Amino acid sequence: MMMRDELLQRIAALPEDADVGFQIGDDHLDIAEVIVWGVDQFGALKCDAGDLRDVLIAWGRR
Repeated sequence: MMMRDELLQRIAALPEDADVGFQIGDDHLDIAEVIVWGVDQFGALKCDAGDLRDVLIAWGRR
C-alpha cells in the first residue's frame, strides 16, 4: 500500500498539466474526487461510478 507522502511526491514530480487517474489492466479511469473517512485516518481517490460501470461492461461483467 502506498502512503500519502509517497503518493504526493510521485504526483508532484509529474508535469503541471498532467492528468492523473487510475489504471486497471489496460483500462483507465479519471479521478473524480478525493474522499476521507474513519475520523480522517483514511483517504481514497474516487472514480466516477459510470466510468467504472463502462469498464466492467467492456470486460463482459455487470
